[in-house]
Amino acid sequence: MKIRKEIGNALLSILVVLGVGAFILFSLGELISGYLLQERVLLQVISDKDVKTDKFRQQVYQEDFLGVLEWEVIDLSEGCRLLGDEFRYLGFSRGWYGRRLSDECLLGAKREIVGVYNMRGEDTDGSYAYLVKEREVRMPPRIEKWNISSSMEGVQVEVVYNAERYRYFLNGDIKVDEILVLQSVVTDGFSLIIENRLWRLPMTQKAPYVVASLSLDEGEVLADYVHVDGIYLLQLNSSQTKGLSDIYIAFYEFDEQSSVIHRSKWLQIATLKVDAWRLLQVGYYRVFLEVVSQGDLSLLATNWQGSAVWGGQYLWRNKKGVECPLQAEPFMPVDGWVLGCQRAPIFKVNIK
Repeated sequence: MKIRKEIGNALLSILVVLGVGAFILFSLGELISGYLLQERVLLQVISDKDVKTDKFRQQVYQEDFLGVLEWEVIDLSEGCRLLGDEFRYLGFSRGWYGRRLSDECLLGAKREIVGVYNMRGEDTDGSYAYLVKEREVRMPPRIEKWNISSSMEGVQVEVVYNAERYRYFLNGDIKVDEILVLQSVVTDGFSLIIENRLWRLPMTQKAPYVVASLSLDEGEVLADYVHVDGIYLLQLNSSQTKGLSDIYIAFYEFDEQSSVIHRSKWLQIATLKVDAWRLLQVGYYRVFLEVVSQGDLSLLATNWQGSAVWGGQYLWRNKKGVECPLQAEPFMPVDGWVLGCQRAPIFKVNIK
């Protein structure tokens, strides 16, 4: 009897273990099935979102799409802050909206980040993307060529602008090598500096006349930009004793009540040994210069206000062959000059 009782207990224990095992296996099966279902649902959600994202991108990149958006322009008073604050668009009426920076914020950049927002008329439903787009950068008008020749009676100045030739004659004892031609074009003509006097050469080809006296620094003029408020000059002043040169921006301010133009700003850009230089580009906001110093070639980039164009440095080395990470591409602001990497055209998309 005792043996049968022990056998019965053993059988009961085995049945209990088998039951518990079957329950665990069933529970694991249900759990795994649930995980598989969740994974299939998640994959479908991801797939649907990818489809929506691709469709959103296609819409954004349609021809003339950005041109018909209702744009909000962010300016200096708002700190030139474009990114963020997307959810305030949820209160807007149904439709597409765009957000971009003003020209003063962009400072003549070739590319800009814009925000595109699609509101569907529901309080919690909307999509937005930030993308990088190329922009047409307007350049200030500049004369193409000029020639100065002397004669017994004076000096003849010939200017080529918009494929047209303009000729002027200056009387008096004027030396050719003392004439500085400013390449910037103003509404009423061209400009010369002769013996600390600013001359205007009217496009109507009337006689040249003196605008004002101007006490010009001795430094060599590398680039000029004539603004409505005055004249910006990128200048180079070399020291024969130290063998170094100061590159700086001088601003000569117009004064309507005075016949004298004074220098009101002197902004230091760089100090180095300059063996050679070449002007690459002059814009409304910035100027690019190629500089050779002790055999090294560098790109000098500065805003006319004296600040660095990118980050805190003015001089950049060429990085041809740079390898950029995912969602990035080479940054080449001037033809032939690769300075690093920049964001890919679309770098952030949020689809709901």
